[in-house]
Amino acid sequence: MDRQLFAALGWSEGDLLGLRTEGAVLVAEPGTDVVPGAAMVVRAGFVRVPYRWRRRVNLFLGDRVLLLASPSRKRLAIYAPVAIAEVFGPVLDGLSR
Repeated sequence: MDRQLFAALGWSEGDLLGLRTEGAVLVAEPGTDVVPGAAMVVRAGFVRVPYRWRRRVNLFLGDRVLLLASPSRKRLAIYAPVAIAEVFGPVLDGLSR
């Protein structure tokens, strides 16, 4: 993941993050009601996302993701390959014609 992005969000190692899904996208943000087993910043630029959340958006270990951050809201959108294909698939189809 991206260290500059995490610095802009103000996240550091050990921070717990709440997760929710929006379609095929995971949205992570810090919160006061986050429980153990939630996503966690494990080192600068990396987040550990529990399996139960990864499977909801077809995200597998080792997958590359697209990250979009809103530093003012301290939110991170994590686009798994399936979500990227949904967003950019029509564009790529148009380019191949």
